[in-house]
Amino acid sequence: MHGAINKILKHSSVDGPGNRLVVFFQGCNFNCSYCHNPETINHCMHCQECLDSCHVNALSVVDEKVIWDKSKCDNCDACIKVCPHSSSPKIDHLSVKDILVEIEKVKPFISGITISGGECTQQFDFLKELLVECKKQNLSVFIDTNLHLEFDKLKELSQYFDRAMPDVKIFDDYDHVKLTEKSNEQVLKNLEYLLQENKVHEVRT
Repeated sequence: MHGAINKILKHSSVDGPGNRLVVFFQGCNFNCSYCHNPETINHCMHCQECLDSCHVNALSVVDEKVIWDKSKCDNCDACIKVCPHSSSPKIDHLSVKDILVEIEKVKPFISGITISGGECTQQFDFLKELLVECKKQNLSVFIDTNLHLEFDKLKELSQYFDRAMPDVKIFDDYDHVKLTEKSNEQVLKNLEYLLQENKVHEVRT
């Protein structure tokens, strides 16, 4: 199993307590009008609009798919700026083992890991496998999530993470639909459950 990973941030002091490694999943089920990371919303559609923007030739097309050469990329993000689909061609498809290798490199220097996005629960099976393996490593594991997933799935996941940082966009449902294109009814139901289970580190708004 492989996950679509936007990036791995080796050190962060704003994604949970202490110094944490953060894994950003690609793909989100919200389309927030004020999104902080709009390039993580959709998966690449291989429209090829980004090709001419790359001045180091890190992007090419193979079998009608845009291929990113990380070794050539200088991270100017010009390809992201011109993408018309709120996506990025700079995505790694990694196994859980690949991510554990990256964690191991900085393990002595971090307080734990945080899984973010995009919306990490959109890749539910991969997320669950990653959480299970991280707990085997005795790591503090947090998830940053919009909580817009089925209650049964949240309940299943909750046994594998220490705390969640729910991103509750807005409490009024009408405004929530207006700003994200989705209702927050499920979000608030899931938040109540996590609070009852003492699984919330902080509520982000």
